[in-house]
Amino acid sequence: WYDTYMNTYTKSISHVNDIKSIIHEYSIKDDSRLLIQLFCGKSDRNLILTYQKYFKTNFPNATLIGSTSDGVIDSDVVHVQDISLIVFTLFHSSTLKSLLINHDDYHHDYFKSGFTLASKLITHDTKALISFSDGTHTNGEEYLNGINSFNQDTVIAGGMAGDNGLLSKTYVFDKDYITSN
Repeated sequence: WYDTYMNTYTKSISHVNDIKSIIHEYSIKDDSRLLIQLFCGKSDRNLILTYQKYFKTNFPNATLIGSTSDGVIDSDVVHVQDISLIVFTLFHSSTLKSLLINHDDYHHDYFKSGFTLASKLITHDTKALISFSDGTHTNGEEYLNGINSFNQDTVIAGGMAGDNGLLSKTYVFDKDYITSN
């Protein structure tokens, strides 16, 4: 963790036990400036709950965000299903905030969902917003328009969740919540 701004470590995993070896290999410690991104290659609610429990217990100060995917890329290897990708990023001086909203709370008004998310997270010193949405319900264009209507100066990254092309059920989650909408 010697970089001036941040250090990032990425590994593909197939089980929660794989995380322990990564943590040991890179000496990753719990920190409020640690962002953990998890991209699950299997759209399995129970698997996600297992990951959430692990991070709540072992990394209570870190921020976890994630989604199911249509495959993951680890270096030059493409995994199309059943493999997850975990990304640990330790920031030098950034402050992290996380929020999960459910579109049902906004009657599927995706513009309003995007605006609400932005209004709760973006401040005058926000540099970037990473956002994941479900891949079967969300109108991504309206959602992004809602974020941009609140603030056009913040860099937006992220994407829509997948489920290996089944178009059945996708999930987004943080350390405490999981939603398919």
